[in-house]
Amino acid sequence: MSDYTKADLTKALQAVGISKGDVVFSHSNIGFFGWPAEAKTRSSKECFEVVLEAFLDVLGPQGTLVVPTFTYSFGRKEIFDIEETRSACGFFAETLRKLPNVIRSDDPMFSVAAIGHLATSLTQDLPVECFGKNSFWDRLLKLRGKICNLNLDAASTFIHYVEKCLSVPYRFDKKFSGIVRAKGKEYPRDAIFFCRDLTVPGTEACFERFD
Repeated sequence: MSDYTKADLTKALQAVGISKGDVVFSHSNIGFFGWPAEAKTRSSKECFEVVLEAFLDVLGPQGTLVVPTFTYSFGRKEIFDIEETRSACGFFAETLRKLPNVIRSDDPMFSVAAIGHLATSLTQDLPVECFGKNSFWDRLLKLRGKICNLNLDAASTFIHYVEKCLSVPYRFDKKFSGIVRAKGKEYPRDAIFFCRDLTVPGTEACFERFD
């Protein structure tokens, strides 16, 4: 027996307000959905394909889907390889980023991967400030992008962009430097992360209030 169908997921995406031509950013945990009817052999790959196809069917050829492929590489003093460094953001994002028609940004801390009409303009030539002006998050807002999480609450890394815009007192800019590798070639890069001051109590993310 199956738990849902691709048609169920398509209708659900439309019901929450996703439509043709949208730009959508999505954190996900698709395993909690169970098994789609279309996953005949019950493989993870089939589940991924069903979810992606549902998203792309709703978005249409003018739409764009973006997922987090964060690695925190420079914070770990590691080289960030755009093609090879694994995402720390779950199965769906990790599988999507490896598709040939997906474009990943070169942010060595908070990279994103995008598929669709605006994939290039959302991911390329990003500034060193992870959450600053003209960052992916800034571009997402200017395009009136939507956040649609799968099997998560309203929690989204987008909130750090909001905190940066507000210059909240419990975060500060910290520069990280390292090496980015792209198609076998390496180049130096900086990344400025708006870090939380761990010495200030009560500043942990509270997404219940955000919900």
